[in-house]
Amino acid sequence: PSTPASRKANNDACRASMGRFVAAFPDNPATTAAPSPAVSSVAQSAAAGAGRGSAQQPARLDGGRACRSSSAASAFTVAADGSVHHPLLGVLEVPPGTAAEVFVNRKLKTLRKAIQKQVEHYFSDKNWRNDTYLRSQADSDGFVEANVLTEFERLRSLTTDGAFVAECMRECSELEVSLCGARLRRRR
Repeated sequence: PSTPASRKANNDACRASMGRFVAAFPDNPATTAAPSPAVSSVAQSAAAGAGRGSAQQPARLDGGRACRSSSAASAFTVAADGSVHHPLLGVLEVPPGTAAEVFVNRKLKTLRKAIQKQVEHYFSDKNWRNDTYLRSQADSDGFVEANVLTEFERLRSLTTDGAFVAECMRECSELEVSLCGARLRRRR
């Protein structure tokens, strides 16, 4: 049972987490700058809002083609040499004949499943009982910062982005994501 004091503490912790997240990822001028002459006309029309609709994020432009995306995790750039640069996946070589967006989405889906499986293991009954460190990181409401989980070796090999971990866990029926989106706990 949560009390007004514990709810206030949870809200304060969420605000602090979000402050650290925003400070860690300042605006990148390369993603908001006007397109250079080197950017293809396809990228310029995508940046102008043609194509997939105006509810999506602006196209990312970085000296190559642009890709519109409905999620920040899906945003990527395609360099002049054809390689894909993704903030979570790194540099990828897209197989010939495969659309870059399809390839990236497939890789992201695989990454999300791997993260979900690993985090579900951390919060499983057996692991929760035996992992005193993880239990010590939980607050009075049972929430653990997603960034704490990224310190664990196996999850760190997948990603170090706590916000992405929390995003992946929103679909999980066994875990609950806090309102601020930065903390996780077992469902009650």
